[in-house]
Amino acid sequence: SLTFILLTFYTMVLRDNPSVVRAYIMGGIFLLSKIFFEKSDVKKSYCLAIIISLSIYPSFIEDISFLLSFGALFGILYLYPIYKNKNEYLNIFILGISIQICTLPFLVYFFGTLPLFSFLPNIFIVFWGEILITLIFLNVFLNFLKIGFILAPITQLFYDIFDVFINACSKIPFLNLELKKNISIYFLFLIFLNLFLI
Repeated sequence: SLTFILLTFYTMVLRDNPSVVRAYIMGGIFLLSKIFFEKSDVKKSYCLAIIISLSIYPSFIEDISFLLSFGALFGILYLYPIYKNKNEYLNIFILGISIQICTLPFLVYFFGTLPLFSFLPNIFIVFWGEILITLIFLNVFLNFLKIGFILAPITQLFYDIFDVFINACSKIPFLNLELKKNISIYFLFLIFLNLFLI
């Protein structure tokens, strides 16, 4: 119950961002199932999150963060388990590729870029980003108590390192391949066809 309250507070701080709404709905369903001793199913929660999100915010269907968030999670829930291996280190790469495959159509369509090796830096980004988000959340909470200065320097340091890494990755050649817009649309349909065949 306390976790659900904290999750609600966290969501209120971040407002109605599509990926935040998705995480809140799925997290809320999971926590409520624990509170009421019901069996939770992450795939059903995923589908419910799509339905509820679009029912409350129909405009999300055109939002790139909504599409990327649900696309990435689709890869984690449906594609990754098919190729999951006993080797934990290999699974990191399989997970990254699964997410990239399922978000690829949206990246190609909206930005006209084909990410070739972006899943490699994403391994660090996910790990470091999780720490950074936790620090930011704690910092916001401490600011309400007027003692945010305690964590502010550490949070800023983690953010600066994250920013330097992102900028360095953006300069790596062939990390992303630029495509023409008319090619992107045809490529989008090919990707969806491949996913259907899988």
